[in-house]
Amino acid sequence: PPSVSKRITLDVEFPPQIHVPNQLVGVPTGDNVTIECFVEAFPKAISYWVRKDMMILNSDKYRSETFETVYRIHMKLIIFNFSRDDNTTYKCVAKNSLGETEGDIKLNEIYMPPKVKEIRSGNSKSEDIYGVPDPRAEVSYPRKEVGRSAQGKEDFDDPPLVPKTAHPTNNGVSVADMTVGAGGSSASGPDLLNGFLLQPLPLFMSCLLLLLYP
Repeated sequence: PPSVSKRITLDVEFPPQIHVPNQLVGVPTGDNVTIECFVEAFPKAISYWVRKDMMILNSDKYRSETFETVYRIHMKLIIFNFSRDDNTTYKCVAKNSLGETEGDIKLNEIYMPPKVKEIRSGNSKSEDIYGVPDPRAEVSYPRKEVGRSAQGKEDFDDPPLVPKTAHPTNNGVSVADMTVGAGGSSASGPDLLNGFLLQPLPLFMSCLLLLLYP
């Protein structure tokens, strides 16, 4: 008799499973950042991103990308021009007929210190100093000696750092215009300007900053 054969296809169905490679990500202010999740599910899962209980749609701020195979999905979310408002938790969500799951990714803003520049006697230089009240931004400059009087003032041989103006920007970060003038004088210290703590650092700390940020 002729031989008889029969092929049987077996499909294994399972609810979504999510793998998050990096659950905590630090991002410098102003940079673009890409976060990602890996999903496995069958039947194929529906996947999307959520921020503060709201689904994220493609815009000038966000771009979502997915790369799919039979039962795997690689999810990517690109966040442009990272700011203080983006400092929160993002969720990648996947669901199919058998269940739903999600993964969390926490983004933290990294505050980059300003560059320290040498200003010689007789010259002046203006710089914009960026920071937020918490954590406090500390501004310092080198000086030779510090003497404290009974009234709580400090006299500096080098020129003091004088705040001129300060105003908030759209993302809640304060900008202070700081100048250094030629000639010795005295300055009250420390001063607070829009939440900034303005105080001189010890000489060895100033030298260390000059070595780290030439």
